[in-house]
Amino acid sequence: MIEIVDLYKSFGENQVLRGVNLKINKGETVVVLGRSGCGKSVLLKHIIGLLKPDKGKIFVDGEDITTFKNKKLYKLRQRFGMLFQGSALFDSMTVEENVALGLREHRLLPENKIKEKVKKKLKLVGLSELEDLKPAELSGGMKKRVGLARAIAMEPEFVLYDEPTTGLDPIMADAINQLLIELRNKLSITSIAVTHDITSAYKIADRIALLYQGKIVFEGTPEITKSSEDPVVMQFVTGSAEGPIQAKE
Repeated sequence: MIEIVDLYKSFGENQVLRGVNLKINKGETVVVLGRSGCGKSVLLKHIIGLLKPDKGKIFVDGEDITTFKNKKLYKLRQRFGMLFQGSALFDSMTVEENVALGLREHRLLPENKIKEKVKKKLKLVGLSELEDLKPAELSGGMKKRVGLARAIAMEPEFVLYDEPTTGLDPIMADAINQLLIELRNKLSITSIAVTHDITSAYKIADRIALLYQGKIVFEGTPEITKSSEDPVVMQFVTGSAEGPIQAKE
């Protein structure tokens, strides 16, 4: 289980997180919904220890990871996979080298086993026989799939998705959403996705949390979210420019 308690983070005078509280249960997919620039990616970076909070705690299976030093953080990150916004593939590497990056970095397996595992993970995301291609030879949807294969290559307990459907057309976005559901069911992983894509949130979430003005202001199932009468939730669901969420935020 992951538990975020009273989390604050500022960059200079810009206060991004203002007391975030959120629990993610084992095996659950939680989608953190919010406008672009509201701090969703900042929240993910705290969960894997890439950022330290100004105040607050983050518990992973009961341990406060904000107190971890380098060695413990290194071990913690082996339990996480992450799909970065834009996939974040290395252009100079092949598909195989990108997917195998974590396995080779942590020296978890002999080379022949690494190659075997890469093939299996690529097959799982529907990309067999593409190991020797470079990212420049792939479509946007294929890059997302390679990023997914890399995220699950080390068989993590937790997978974090940063805007998994950004930059994709609606059909490919739906295909990625379906793939996330299949991976969750096959691998029994705990997932946290951050997005401003309400359609994606409805499809993949067990529970939706709305991040607004630096706090989680709403939590509920997709069905509860759709029927909520909270004005902030209603504005986000309808996509209206009229309401409490101002364009300048």
